[in-house]
Amino acid sequence: MADASSLRLKITMLNSNDVMKIMVPVDSTVQQLHERACEKFQLESSQFVLQYMDEDFREYINVTSMTEVTDLMSLRLCSKNSLQPTSSNGSPTAAYGGYVRQERWPERFPVPEFDADVKIYLNGVEGMYAASGNTAVVPRDIKGKMLDAIANKIYGYTAYATTEQVKQVAQALTEKYPSLQCRTAPQGWEAWAHSISFKMGNFRSKLRKLGCDEVNMNGGKRSKVRRPDAPPPAANIKKARKGELNFQPNLPSSETTDSLEYYREQMAVEMNKMEPDWSMVNRHMALTFSARRKEVNSMALIQTVKNRWPALFSAAQVT
Repeated sequence: MADASSLRLKITMLNSNDVMKIMVPVDSTVQQLHERACEKFQLESSQFVLQYMDEDFREYINVTSMTEVTDLMSLRLCSKNSLQPTSSNGSPTAAYGGYVRQERWPERFPVPEFDADVKIYLNGVEGMYAASGNTAVVPRDIKGKMLDAIANKIYGYTAYATTEQVKQVAQALTEKYPSLQCRTAPQGWEAWAHSISFKMGNFRSKLRKLGCDEVNMNGGKRSKVRRPDAPPPAANIKKARKGELNFQPNLPSSETTDSLEYYREQMAVEMNKMEPDWSMVNRHMALTFSARRKEVNSMALIQTVKNRWPALFSAAQVT
C-alpha cells in the first residue's frame, strides 16, 4: 500500500505503447518529477516535456507546478521534436511551416553582415574616419550591395517598413559605421534613410515579378493600357497589422494547394473526436497557415472560417 507521503502516477509516452508506474514524494519539485519519469523510461530529460490532461480545455498541457499533479494521475512524456511543425516528408521546419517571417520588428535594428568586399571597404573608411574625421563617399557598387543586404534584413521583419522603422535602420547603420554619415544632412543619417526607402520599393517590385503574394496583392494600376481597370497603386494597401508577421505568405515550397486542402480535411475530421491528436493538428495548422490567411484576408464569414478551420478556435491555437 502506498505511503500517504507519496504520489502514485502513471506515465506514458506519446506515440508509444509503453506504460510505467512511478512513485515520488509529495514534496517533489516539477524538475524532480520530470527527471524521475525520464529516468524510468531511460530518456534524456532535456529532450522531453512532461504533460497532463487539463480537464477545462481537454488538452495536454505542460506540467509547470506540482499543484497540477494529484495522486493516481496519468501523465505523459512528449518529445520536444514532436511539438515542432514538420513538413510533409517529416523533416523539422520553422514555426508557421517555414514561412518567411519569424520575428517582430526589434527594439534595436541589427545591421546585417555584408559581403567580404564591402567589409574590406568599410574597415578602410572607418580607419580613415578615425584618423582624419573625413566621411566616406561610397562607390555605387558597394552602396548597392549594402542596400541589398539591408533590404533583405528588413524584409525578414516586414515587407512595408514605416518611416520610423526606416529611420531606425539608417540610424543603426551610421552609428555602427560613423564614416557613412552625410556631412550635409542635419543628423547624418537622412540620406541613407531616403536610399533605404527607395530600395525597399524596388525590392518589392522585384518580389512582385517573382510571384510574391504578399506584395502582389498590393500591385495596383501602373499603366492605363496594360491594366486599365486596376485600382491606383497606392489604394487599399494591405499591410501586416497588430503583430501579424506573415500577412499573406506564399505556400510552403514543399506543399501544393491540393496538399494543404488535404491537411485541412484531416484536421476537420480530427477535431470531431473527443480527444484530437494535437501533435498532428498543430503540425498541419502550421503548414496550412498561408491557405488560411488567404481565406481570412478575402473577408470570409466567421462562421465559414469556423466550419472549415475548427482548430483555429481552440485554446491551443488562440494562445
